[in-house]
Amino acid sequence: MLNNNPVVSVEGLSHNYGGGWAIKDLSLALHENQIVGLLGSNGAGKSTTMNALCGIITPTKGQIKIGQFDMRTDSGNAKRLLGFLPQKAPLYQDLTVDEYLSYAAHLRHVAGREIKRSTSFVKERCGLLAHGKRLIKNLSGGFQQRVGIAQAIIHNPKVVVFDEPTNGLDPIQIKEVRKLIRQISEVSTVLLSSHVLSEVKELCDHIIMVENGAKVFQGSSDEFNNVVPSNSWTITGAYLPHQDAINAIEGLTVISRDTNQTMTIATQDSFDPAGFIKRAVKEEWGLQEIFKNKISLERVFANLSGREN
Repeated sequence: MLNNNPVVSVEGLSHNYGGGWAIKDLSLALHENQIVGLLGSNGAGKSTTMNALCGIITPTKGQIKIGQFDMRTDSGNAKRLLGFLPQKAPLYQDLTVDEYLSYAAHLRHVAGREIKRSTSFVKERCGLLAHGKRLIKNLSGGFQQRVGIAQAIIHNPKVVVFDEPTNGLDPIQIKEVRKLIRQISEVSTVLLSSHVLSEVKELCDHIIMVENGAKVFQGSSDEFNNVVPSNSWTITGAYLPHQDAINAIEGLTVISRDTNQTMTIATQDSFDPAGFIKRAVKEEWGLQEIFKNKISLERVFANLSGREN
């Protein structure tokens, strides 16, 4: 059950760059230990939302609270609870990993006596213990991304924001970074933006989607999956009848028959699976399985963005 007090609370957030509203009247809430995916088309308002939330820009209107602190009136304390990894990690290529993380700890107001311990902790968590003395410019893309993540969590923030955290990584590096994000979510709330819907499906338990600067969805991943109702079912049976016999049943149409024992059917809204099962048993189809097919995340995204066609 979610704590009633959100870690991040955004109310009526709006921002105008001068040529129009990038986001308009956006409200959302993030709770403890969630991994929340922020989705939207290019230009939908994701980056503006993240930049406002992290205090990089001051929004035209609206309130952002991180914990109990208001970003507009008490930004110093609000930012102390945040960690941020932008799409391009803010790395100083000519510093060693240890030098850079020590510098990041100073910027985050980590107490001097705690900097060495904090640096060692994030290096261990991010798999960087063997790389402390190496120049950042000599690291692979995957390890540079780990350094970027390490600077975002070095002060043990309550909220960590990632913008495209696996962009440009190879499949093994992606798997490792996803594992790291899950570990971070055990102690922090995570908000991540990604264009890779499979990544959102893999990582996120909640999803927020913005389009044209407005929120078009906020809810659990399961709720997101069911935004577009499915009218497709897969049935498996040892003695399924010919597809013409299925088509003759009112409200049913065979979409495909993969094998003699498996077919996919389309149904009308009035479809009664219990009645269908009774008929299959009565006519001895040897029914083994029937399940409703899920709509692809790509189709849900297209539907919410108004681009389904």
